[in-house]
Amino acid sequence: MLRIGTSSSGVRSYVAARGGLAVPVTLGSGSRDTLAGLGPASLAVGDLVGVGRAAVTLPLVDHAVVRAAAGPLRVVLGPREDRLAPESVRMLPSTPWTVTSAADRVGYGWPDLL
Repeated sequence: MLRIGTSSSGVRSYVAARGGLAVPVTLGSGSRDTLAGLGPASLAVGDLVGVGRAAVTLPLVDHAVVRAAAGPLRVVLGPREDRLAPESVRMLPSTPWTVTSAADRVGYGWPDLL
């Protein structure tokens, strides 16, 4: 059993297993697309996840990147940029924002807009 507590820095933690995780695959991916509603459901407390078949060779990884604890975030507009009003796109890099727990790998929640 693996228990993961609160992250000591950053906003999320990652777990990797040699061979990957044994999850349902949709369109060739085991990831969840929260906007499209595709892929396996997000994990919840008590969920069991199997480990896939281990690869024959070891991965070529010698270190993990450590990000700064604070500082500016890089903004990259994605494929759904058309959902934003032009004025919102203009103000995005020049307005101070607060990152909340309403975040996932797709985006961050803006408390004043929720």
